[in-house]
Amino acid sequence: MIDWESDPELRALRNEFAASFPERLGAVRSFAQRLRGQGAGPHPRGGELAQELRILAHNLAGAAPTYGFQRLGEIAAEIDDRLSESEASISADQLLADALLLEKALTSCVESPASGATP
Repeated sequence: MIDWESDPELRALRNEFAASFPERLGAVRSFAQRLRGQGAGPHPRGGELAQELRILAHNLAGAAPTYGFQRLGEIAAEIDDRLSESEASISADQLLADALLLEKALTSCVESPASGATP
C-alpha cells in the first residue's frame, strides 16, 4: 500500500490531482444542470450526452485510484461501465442520476480529500 502522506513527492502528485477536482466537479454540475427536468423517456441527444458523461467518468475511473482515491474511482468505473453498455438508450433521468452520483463523490473529495481515498 502506498503511503501518500509520508512521501513528499507522492503527496505533491496526489495534491496536484486533487486540485483538478473543482474543475471536474464544475463540469459534472454543468452537465447535471442541462439535464434537470428532461424527464424519464429517451433524450433526443441521449447518446451524445451519455458519451459526454462517460468521458468524465472514464477519466476519473482510471486516474483516481492511481492517486489513492479508490472510492471515487469505483463510483466512476460503475458509471462508465453502465454508460458503455446502454449509451444510446439511456434516459435523461438515469443520466441525471449518474451525474448526481459522480457529483456527490467529487464533492466529498473536494470537501475532504481523504474521504475518497483508500482506507
